[in-house]
Amino acid sequence: PVYFAAGESKKHIMDKIVEIIDGLFTSKVKSIGVSLPTKIDPEKGTIYDLSKIPHWKNIRLKTIIEDRFHVPTFINGDIHCFVWGEKSYGACKEYKDIICITIDPSISTGVVVNNKLYSNLQASFSQAQCLSKANLKCVKEYHHSFMSTVEELLLLTTAYSKELEWPNHNFWKSIGPVVGRLATIMLCSFDSEVIVLGGELSYSFDFCSDGIKDYIETYKPSHIKTRKKIIPSEIRNAKAIGAAYLSAS
Repeated sequence: PVYFAAGESKKHIMDKIVEIIDGLFTSKVKSIGVSLPTKIDPEKGTIYDLSKIPHWKNIRLKTIIEDRFHVPTFINGDIHCFVWGEKSYGACKEYKDIICITIDPSISTGVVVNNKLYSNLQASFSQAQCLSKANLKCVKEYHHSFMSTVEELLLLTTAYSKELEWPNHNFWKSIGPVVGRLATIMLCSFDSEVIVLGGELSYSFDFCSDGIKDYIETYKPSHIKTRKKIIPSEIRNAKAIGAAYLSAS
């Protein structure tokens, strides 16, 4: 992993990334995968908004790395690399329909549908103008519920990181139902086989999982007949592994 400080310059951050790749690069490397907590155009490899580094915007990272190392480079968001790392090498190898929720400390969600990474969750909302007015209202309500739950989780985890000592078992027990609500909202549109929890949720799985399971079981949509399987992430550096798999494929 490459760690950034909020005050670092563009050049310093870029030098760190290149230095890490340089230390691993050999003539056998056929492609490079990069995972970042940011808004990305995967095709162009352009970074639009790197989390906690406000001045790192519109950086054509794909072009910079390819010009330096002369191999194809693929940039993707952390959550997509994480869920694909778990799908390819971790807890979700046997499943083809997956929901992933991580807290680290930002709140992220990812989906694999029929063994394919669904990398644009906002598409389901941006295409709403194609629907009837009745369905459009439903989509807006779904979107609002999803985003307000993410914001609530973010507020809770931000307060936790500032005010409480880690680990605080009571906090993770109390946050379980909120994560369960987020999972239930996602299940309204996608009946996954499994829900995998990453980041701090996986470290605190023993304390938050009961609350998540109970909420889903109580409020799950009527089309879901079976109890959802909920599992913690199993592998370290799932994001790096996922980035490598995505670049190779």
